[in-house]
Amino acid sequence: MKNLIYLLGLALIFSAVARAADDRNKLLSLIGTSDLIVVGTVTESAEYPTAPMYRTGEATIAVERVLKGPEMKEARIRYDTLRKVDPLSSFMPEPQVLEPKMQQLFFLQQGQGGYYLAGTFKEKLLPIGDADLVAALIKEMPVEVSLVEPLPWIAFGLPETVRVRVKNISPAPLQIIGSSLTAYPLSELLGVTANITPKDRNRVLSVLLNPGEESVVEIRALCPLPASCKAFPADTLARFPYCLRAEVTISDLVIENPATPEERARLHMGHRITVATPWVLATIGFPLPK
Repeated sequence: MKNLIYLLGLALIFSAVARAADDRNKLLSLIGTSDLIVVGTVTESAEYPTAPMYRTGEATIAVERVLKGPEMKEARIRYDTLRKVDPLSSFMPEPQVLEPKMQQLFFLQQGQGGYYLAGTFKEKLLPIGDADLVAALIKEMPVEVSLVEPLPWIAFGLPETVRVRVKNISPAPLQIIGSSLTAYPLSELLGVTANITPKDRNRVLSVLLNPGEESVVEIRALCPLPASCKAFPADTLARFPYCLRAEVTISDLVIENPATPEERARLHMGHRITVATPWVLATIGFPLPK
């Protein structure tokens, strides 16, 4: 009986440690994919419906402290939330909105026309008491990531390769296990985001990085023709400015050459951290005539 209690105690301890590590890595991912992290107070807010169940909110934040990103005194942000909630659903018990006088730690991503709340609504807003913890974790980011320039000219409908430089600045080995591209056009006529899809969906990425080492990861992706551009003639040479960034996912659990689905799943479960490159101006447009 004593042995059983001892084993149960060990299991609870290991479970708690695993949950703590998972929570830390989730927060590191939120930090790593946010362009602006501020402590601030909502001074103005408004919401307007965009669909039967949803609404878009806009808010002005009086910034008291910038933890990551450019210095500023005020930030205007946008967010999406449910407009009304099914009273029988426990998924979201009440509409989540930003209201004047709310003091929060805001995680924001750059997008078309300004900044947007990052992550799920629960993650986007943390108590201001967590500011020092977040500031400390920013200094503990395990990798540095950047796009290799000059960027290639990306043509609608044709696969293109973008290269990302990843450097391990942590004291422990890490493993690169995933990568993707995100873009948004500067013109609202082209939509809000660019639907960039990976060309090699079944590719298994596994790159070991020892402390101080760096590697260049190639992301082969395709940007479909936006619906708003389908009226252009086939021989047009129109090109458009976009903002582009890459997101790289690493694991702090190293399994060299993971061969089975189970091993690849272990790299992701509680061990993954996603970090984004800074946004870079890119050109996306119609392919050159053959």
